[in-house]
Amino acid sequence: MENHKRNIVREINCVSYLVKQSFNTMFDNQLTSGSETRTLFYIYDHKACSPSEMAKKFGLTRSTITEQIHHLEKSGLINYIDSPTDKRTKVVSLTEDGVKLVKENISKADAFESQLASQLTDQEIQSIHSIHDKIVGLYKNKEN
Repeated sequence: MENHKRNIVREINCVSYLVKQSFNTMFDNQLTSGSETRTLFYIYDHKACSPSEMAKKFGLTRSTITEQIHHLEKSGLINYIDSPTDKRTKVVSLTEDGVKLVKENISKADAFESQLASQLTDQEIQSIHSIHDKIVGLYKNKEN
């Protein structure tokens, strides 16, 4: 296999790591990890969601997402509520403090995205989206 094809996973991991590190530094250590930031933003966008939904979306095990939820719950940022669609189950929702924290950081996240996008051409951005969609599609097809 050609060298440039062999290194693709390492290059994706490297870019992912650099972007995550840069993104996480914006939050002034308000949270213990970028995963928690991602979890809060996801819950904010979806209003309420199940731990299993988040685990699947993020590619995490149920125990890993449960650990994150437990920590965020202890921090007073999320809580469990009755599911709006099935009263037999519980879903995770942001507390007032959780909503406040996310809202305080939305502008930081938007500024980060804008700064990154300003360094790329429209064609490069489109390439990133195309590659993302293709890789996600490949793994979704493996699940079926």
